[in-house]
Amino acid sequence: MASELVARGDTGFEDLLSGLVWNGRKPTEVPKVIARPVDVAGVVEALAVARRDGLRVGVRSGGHNWLGVCLRPDGMVIDLSAFRQIEIAPDLSTARVGPGVTNDVLDAALERVGRAFPVGHCPSVGVGGYLLSGGFGWNSGEWGLAGERVRRVEVVTAAGEVLIADQDEHPDLFWAACGAGMLFPAVVTWFEIELAARPRHVEWATAVFGREQSRAVADWFATRQEQAPANVEAALRLCREGPGEPTLLEVTVVSFAADREQADRDLKPWSDAHVQPLSATRRVGAISDLFAIEDLLHPIGARYATDNVQSGEPFRSLLERLVTAMDRAPSDLSFIGTGVNPAGSPGADGAFSVASSAFAYPVAIWPDESGDAANDEWVRETMHDVPLAQTSYIAETTPELHPGGVRDCFSAESWERLTEVRRKYDPDGLLEVGYAGIADRLGE
Repeated sequence: MASELVARGDTGFEDLLSGLVWNGRKPTEVPKVIARPVDVAGVVEALAVARRDGLRVGVRSGGHNWLGVCLRPDGMVIDLSAFRQIEIAPDLSTARVGPGVTNDVLDAALERVGRAFPVGHCPSVGVGGYLLSGGFGWNSGEWGLAGERVRRVEVVTAAGEVLIADQDEHPDLFWAACGAGMLFPAVVTWFEIELAARPRHVEWATAVFGREQSRAVADWFATRQEQAPANVEAALRLCREGPGEPTLLEVTVVSFAADREQADRDLKPWSDAHVQPLSATRRVGAISDLFAIEDLLHPIGARYATDNVQSGEPFRSLLERLVTAMDRAPSDLSFIGTGVNPAGSPGADGAFSVASSAFAYPVAIWPDESGDAANDEWVRETMHDVPLAQTSYIAETTPELHPGGVRDCFSAESWERLTEVRRKYDPDGLLEVGYAGIADRLGE
């Protein structure tokens, strides 16, 4: 058998089910079957079983979506974690990667041959969902969205047909592969991606400011970001260091440079004495070190809730609202990420539709079930307080918090076209995304 099928009630099913979702807060939806294919034939077989038994199908690559959208009540999960192949072309221009490959594994393989790719910020995220969602990754200002660098995909359709999709063959399906995310109407078994030259020097500076400096920091941050070269990535995180502690503004600026001299030029404007930080550090390292920092921000086993929004609000007033929101966060593990000038719509034609002047994403993190209701409400209130919301990034969205649901992740034109693509390649809704139970987990 090309696909291991583990049914509810079988030995090991509960352990497999728990491992499907990285979040320590496990969704309540329970599928009937977990399929674990190791090759394309196994995916074809699993889909055949789903069609025969009338099971709705969810697809899992790394399991990082906090809502557990891979789970369908009484349906099937196709777990692609075994699809971890990485095949780098002899000329080092492209690579074929399986959807189960994680960001850290892909970056390590590329580092060995002196190449790079805008891998996602969290190391243990599988590239399957990341690439399909468009992919905000490291150094995206210079390298672009990860989805822009996908050149072709191999997919298995709901009908069990194996196709290669690119700009010439099945271009509509290829269009959907950049930005459709959880709404992609097929199962991807490999991506061919275009690689970039690897920066020879990675250096970053971190400065911490007090909440009373938020206006000055907002103006300084926005101005510096607008003037920064494409190879500089800046992020602003609102956080607290402990119970009763005030909100802090932590700015981290990374230079993906050719040498130390270039990094010095890149980072010097961010040490402007006009805004004096409470503390400042500077470090030389590698993308693997940046991964380690992200791991510290996302403790394994904790419970999570999150959402994100792209907003046209002036950054100063947006940041003031977010500082106030961070003040009332129930958990000191939580944080709010924000910034200006995120990557816009990709240059290549794709379903990805996120484009705005500023963004914000609250991440609620807490240790146990007793904090569920309070942290859900905090995310809800924080999202409600961001005016001029224009769109949302599908990989980290909570549709129930948006007036238009998941549709808010797309332009009207892209939504209409994506709907047509889904009807063409999955007319019976075998891979239909279900959100049953999410409203309950958000306290509605």
